[in-house]
Amino acid sequence: MNAKPLQMRLIYFHGTPENVLRVTLLRSHAKLHQGFISLIFKVFSMILLELISPCIAWLLLAIIFACLELAVPGMFACIAFALGATVAAVSSYFCSDITLQATIFFATSILTFVVIRLQLKEAKLSEVEIRHTLTNFQALIGQEAIVTSEVLPHQTGLAHVGGEIWTCRNVETTILEQGTRTLILRVQESTLILKEK
Repeated sequence: MNAKPLQMRLIYFHGTPENVLRVTLLRSHAKLHQGFISLIFKVFSMILLELISPCIAWLLLAIIFACLELAVPGMFACIAFALGATVAAVSSYFCSDITLQATIFFATSILTFVVIRLQLKEAKLSEVEIRHTLTNFQALIGQEAIVTSEVLPHQTGLAHVGGEIWTCRNVETTILEQGTRTLILRVQESTLILKEK
């Protein structure tokens, strides 16, 4: 009975049936989330009523969380809950106490979530380090390098740049003698490509 007056008000405020449909879809999306939460409670109430085994219920919950992770990628909380539910399903074979299973579920989920977050932070830091290293390589281009040992044409040797010794490659057709001042053309796989100044 309340749905019809609500629909009438929506038509009055938004004017067109298309806007009513848009608002109705938004409300149905919110109802989907409420439906998901009620589904979880129904599954657990079935466990309490012993209509299905706890192992099956935990596996169903794991599947639901895995599907949610696929639907909302990048959140990583749902995959942690899926793993927690899987571990709880395994634990249901060894103990029948639902409280202990729920504790295992939450502990595993939280631990998994923390580990995933730490790994992501570590991956982001290493990505920044890689970018910084590439930037440092790019900064070497055009600088002067002093050859520390004789380098034959199209061969590798050593060069001194900014207080560091680098592997270098001679692209000249002449020999680069020790002490020769050269120009860094590019960096290729941590090897300086040199040309005589």
